Formats: sequence, C-alpha cells, structure tokens
Amino acid sequence: GTGALGGGAKDNGNDGVVLEKDVQITSVDGDIIVDATAGNGGTKHIGFKSSKNSLIAASGMGNITVNATAGQSKAGGEGISISVGAAIQTNSGDLSLTGTGGQNGKSNEGLLIKGGAVTSSSGNLILTGNGGQGGTSSSTGVYIYSSSTVSTGGTGHIQIDGVGGEGKASQGIELNSATVTANDDATITLVGTGGPGSRSNEGVIIKRTTITTGTGDFSATGVGGDGGSSSEGIFINESTVTSSGGGNLTFTGSGGQNGASSSGVSISRSSSISTGGTGHIQIDGAGGDGTVSDNNNSQGIDLNVATITAADDATITLVGTGGAGGKSNIGILVFNTTTIESQNGDISL
Repeated sequence: GTGALGGGAKDNGNDGVVLEKDVQITSVDGDIIVDATAGNGGTKHIGFKSSKNSLIAASGMGNITVNATAGQSKAGGEGISISVGAAIQTNSGDLSLTGTGGQNGKSNEGLLIKGGAVTSSSGNLILTGNGGQGGTSSSTGVYIYSSSTVSTGGTGHIQIDGVGGEGKASQGIELNSATVTANDDATITLVGTGGPGSRSNEGVIIKRTTITTGTGDFSATGVGGDGGSSSEGIFINESTVTSSGGGNLTFTGSGGQNGASSSGVSISRSSSISTGGTGHIQIDGAGGDGTVSDNNNSQGIDLNVATITAADDATITLVGTGGAGGKSNIGILVFNTTTIESQNGDISL
C-alpha cells in the first residue's frame, strides 16, 4: 500500500496520515510506503500517527518505509508518533522510519515511540529522527520510551540516528524504559547529536533501558548540544548493555561546549556494561570545553555506581579527556562503588 496525504491549514489535528485504533495495513512480499506531511497553523499537527493497537506488517519479503514531517503550529508536533500497543513489523524486509518534528512550542520530536513495537525477524531497522526547529523544549530527534520494543535478528541491523532540535532537553536520541534487542548476529548502532539549548541536550540518553546483542556488535556515538549545562555526549542511567555472545561494545561521546557538567560518557546508578568471549568493551569520552567561569565537572568518562565486566578473554579499554576551562574536569573519574572487572582479558585506562 502507498499513502500520500497532507493536512490542511486549519486549527487542530491537521495531521498528515493517521491510522486509527485497531486499523491494520498488511502485505506479504509487496512494499508498504507512507509519505506524510501535516498541515500548518493551529495547535499541534503530526506527520504520521499510528494509534493504539494499530498494525502495519509485511509478512514475507516486503519492505516498509514511512517518511513524515510535522506541521508548523503553536505547539509543534511529532514527525512520526507510534502509540501504545501499535506495531510496525517486517519478516525479512527492511523497515525504515524517518520523521522531522514541527516548529514552535515544545514536544517537536522527529520520531516518537510510546509503548509501541518496531520489529523484524531478520531485516534491517533504520530509525531516523530530526527534532523540530524554533521550539522552546523537548525537540528530541528519536524518543523511544514507556516499554517500547525495537528488535531484529539474523544478520539484520538496527540503526538509530537522531538530531535534536532547538530548545532545552532536545536530545539526539533518548531511550527511556525501552528494550532494544539484536538477536543472533544482528548489530545495533546509535548516533545522536543534541540540539542547541540552555541545558540537558545530550547526544544519547539510555535510561532504565535494556540493550542486548547476541554475537553482534553494539556501538553508540553521542555529541552533546552546545550552549548549556548537563549536555553529555552519552548518558547511561539505570540501564544494561550486554552482548550475550561476545560482541564488541563501543561507546564514543563528546560533551557539549560552553556549559558545565557536560561529560563525554557518563555511566551511573547501577548501570551495567558486559560482554564475554573475545569481545571488547571500548569507552572513549571527551568532556566539553568552556570558559573558566562556566565549565566545571566535564569529565571525559564519569563512572558512578557502574559495573563494567569482561568475561572469558574479553578486554576493556577506557580513554578519557577532561574538558578545557573551569575546574574538576577529570579525564576518567571512577567513584561510588563502581566495579571494573575482567576474567582473562586486559584492562586498560
């Protein structure tokens, strides 16, 4: 099925394409393509909305592609919004979601998944979000939360790319109470860039989330937004990142510029990073730079009540550079009952 629809320039609810509750669109080997642009004006307009318990599925070799842009309105809107219980899934075909948030107001996420599922048996999942411009806050590129699930298997790949828009709390990627799984040899890559704003514009946030690979690798790259405090490159909190089959786990983060507490990579509150076999854990962090007066506590790597474990012959390498300017900008800070341990492999700091 192919959808192309644009909303009008009226008051509220001029969304591009909406799947109402319990609606299903399915194919076997045919592709499903949705192109959606919301209308302008009024309060809030979403490019593409998949409502509660709706389904888009390709059960054979079919691919699914959704491209959507929110409208310009008083309160902005999400490019793509996937609601509680909604599912988008393929079998062996690829699944691509690309969303661009609206302008003005707040909550202009590019791609928002709230309690929904985006899955494939063995296809690639490509999730891309660009937060809206001109807003005041919460214009995250990709926001996946509230028990949402993203998964694939076989030799598939999960690629999540997010760029935060304008305003505070406009992260590149935020995973909050989500599950991201790559079974078998499948891999996961996260690339997030925080937007410019007054504070909390992290590149990648992983909070109360479980990320698991089998034998495949995991990689996260985050760049904090400039101009405000607490804009870490990568911030991991109360989460687990694990490779059960000895895959490599790589974290590369750069804190935002011109703000305090903008570490490159921050792992805290009982978060756990682990692999085994001949896998490798690599963490590279660079704290954000600033002036003497505004840049404090921007560590390269900040480990606070964290556990990093390399079983079997797996190895661990940490490389950290503190931010310039201000004070207490440490290359690698390890404190508060953090544990770094290996079985047979080397540990390098």
